[in-house]
Amino acid sequence: MSQEPSVRFDLAGTMTNSWDEVLVAARCVERVGFHGFHASDHLLPVAGADPGADFLEAWSCVSALAACTERIRLGVMVSGNTYRHPVMLAKIVTTIDHISRGRVELGIGTSWSEADHVAYGIPFPRFPQRVEALGEALEVIRALWTSPRSDYRGDYYQLVDAPFSPAPVQVPHPPVMVAGSSDRVLALTARYADAWNAVGTPAYLMERGDALDRACHEAGRDPQQVRRSVWLQFRPTRSAEEAEGAISERARYLASAPRASDPSLRCAVPGETPEQIARGGVLAGTPEDIASQVRGWVDAGVRHLVMSTPRPFDTELFESVAERLLAEFG
Repeated sequence: MSQEPSVRFDLAGTMTNSWDEVLVAARCVERVGFHGFHASDHLLPVAGADPGADFLEAWSCVSALAACTERIRLGVMVSGNTYRHPVMLAKIVTTIDHISRGRVELGIGTSWSEADHVAYGIPFPRFPQRVEALGEALEVIRALWTSPRSDYRGDYYQLVDAPFSPAPVQVPHPPVMVAGSSDRVLALTARYADAWNAVGTPAYLMERGDALDRACHEAGRDPQQVRRSVWLQFRPTRSAEEAEGAISERARYLASAPRASDPSLRCAVPGETPEQIARGGVLAGTPEDIASQVRGWVDAGVRHLVMSTPRPFDTELFESVAERLLAEFG
């Protein structure tokens, strides 16, 4: 794996994009010098998208992108643990690691969209049980990736002299990012993850980052070993007026949305208004505006920004933003 940049910039597809749109965006990410592209793992459109829109499966797209790109890091932001058995997930990621020649990463979380589970009859346990299952899944995946045969006996998953071949290309295994900001999830992050991802305002990320530091110390680990990342709405515009419109649109959605329908509503400092949450979770404006907003995230300790793929995808505008960000932070 190549050396990490001082600040890493990735795009994340919403998967309501068509395959052609996903491919254009990923190839543009590679061409301009951004560092990675991620798919979004849901079964239904979320976060205000048209509920009837097409929605592509995440890891299938990542596998195809592995054969269509040469340099960028690839993954899912993030893979819901409830959607796949961890043995299957370990095998999928390992296969993509071979196809991409060592460019895949595993982003994983507890899953949060109850609507996905209800619609398709997938069990959706209470949050404490989902965290416990995620912890076991991380142990199972690590065991498979680092041993030719594994045994594991947990409450949710079991392995009995289970072989695993081929091993991943990356040694000791593909990087693991855990997403989520509860104390329980941060404890898992401190034990198992190479990176942490969250949503929320800079103030929220700083507060939760301090909690992650404490969890790392309790686990006997240097907090600097865990890269801090944030997922953001990305709305580059050609004018300040357009940017204000994008932020206002997001704030209106947050003001009317049920709390369970968007992680941003649960990941905020007490007292933050929908407008404050929107302003803290949307990179919007001209290249200069966006660079200024990124400086705020860097000051909050974030070294990895994952930005949603804007629609429509304005290649010229995206290239201008990328040029400015990479010149200042790359």
